[in-house]
Amino acid sequence: MSAIRSEQDILVARSPADRYRHIQFLSPRSFPVPARAPSLCGRPHSAAGSAAPHPADDPLDPEARRFLHWILDRAGVNPDCYRRAPLARRLRACLRSLRARSIEEAWERLKQEPQQVTATVSMLLIGVTEFFREPAVFSYLDEVVLPKLTPGGAGLRIWSAGCSDGAELYSVAMLLARRGLLQRSTLVGTDCRADAVCRARRGWFEFSRLESLDERLRRTYFVPHNGGFHVCQALRRATRWRRQDAVAGPSPGEQPWDLVLCRNLAIYLEPPAVARLWNVLEGSLRIGGILVTGKAERPAQSAALARLAPCVYERRK
Repeated sequence: MSAIRSEQDILVARSPADRYRHIQFLSPRSFPVPARAPSLCGRPHSAAGSAAPHPADDPLDPEARRFLHWILDRAGVNPDCYRRAPLARRLRACLRSLRARSIEEAWERLKQEPQQVTATVSMLLIGVTEFFREPAVFSYLDEVVLPKLTPGGAGLRIWSAGCSDGAELYSVAMLLARRGLLQRSTLVGTDCRADAVCRARRGWFEFSRLESLDERLRRTYFVPHNGGFHVCQALRRATRWRRQDAVAGPSPGEQPWDLVLCRNLAIYLEPPAVARLWNVLEGSLRIGGILVTGKAERPAQSAALARLAPCVYERRK
């Protein structure tokens, strides 16, 4: 165990679509939305197809909301779940990336170049992650949580919700590999963005993404490839990736998880969606399971969740 602790010091010392088959392009004014479309966030849609009225300071006008509804529908998520201000900022970036001066022009560009739809979705729902982000959290996972969850060397069921390009789940996989638990564990990463899931599954990263890792970790778990680094075969074989919206809930029949990581997703959601997300995550854990959040996030007060450390919660009942 002393060797493991020594290596952990090294580990945390540094800061670190479906294809567009059958897509039908519509103008913003003709975009159809069911008169009584369900909303996870509790905001009904009007018969005209736009979201129910928002406060006067809503940064999105009706045309922008219709456009966002169409784009986010490609990712299988409800746009009403996301905070308006971040979407408005990202929408401007999307227009620039499409070289469009207006939403109408962006629609035309996407009609001509449908392969850009996925990239546009990712720009709207941008995900930021890195290996061993917030090292103190990963140190606590390695020194306290993993020993607590794996008495006798049992394998674990681990879910990374909103996994982005997979750096977070691969980081956990490295901790498990050092303890000899990787092959006995189930690791699943999900994200609503199709290209994020593809990047995670590929497991290729630019060198700049690995600069915060100790050289021994790079040599052990990464292979130079095509000007960057591939995650080693052992880690890639042990991880699975799929497209899924965390707010919508787990897959039917999913078994409870021992460890769930959902970091820096709730901060982008509207309050009703945040409440829904915490319910989903809490319900996905087994009794004694662990939830890891972002440092700016706090699960809704629940008798079932007990705080163990910053960003770390245990389901007690």
